[in-house]
Amino acid sequence: MVQFEEVTDEHFEQNFKKEEEWSDTDSEISESDIEDDVVDETFYDRLVALKDIIPPTQRTKIANAASSVANTATWLGKFGGKATWVLATSAILFGFPLALAIEEEAQYTEYEKQMQMQAGANDIVAPGAQASALKPAGF
Repeated sequence: MVQFEEVTDEHFEQNFKKEEEWSDTDSEISESDIEDDVVDETFYDRLVALKDIIPPTQRTKIANAASSVANTATWLGKFGGKATWVLATSAILFGFPLALAIEEEAQYTEYEKQMQMQAGANDIVAPGAQASALKPAGF
């Protein structure tokens, strides 16, 4: 059977104080030193310090996710720009001339109505007058 025996090191016990002997005044770092360090610390310094806290596998996953989001946003931006260009040029090349043609047709129809109303008014004023001179060509 094995027996255990505790061996004490006198040198080790002499270097450390007992729990009762410790106090806050024994500290070599003052509160003003701590505040100065916090004030001098930048956001980048804090971000770099996170490298020690987050495990490498988790950092890799976070970096891959951020890269994926950035690539997707870039692709959507490029696709959106190209789609906007196609729609804008199509509207200019096809929509604008079509709108002009529709407006011209509406003006022509309005002109025909005015001519018909004018011909009807001439028939009332002069019932025996020749109405063919007042009609537009093609009627």
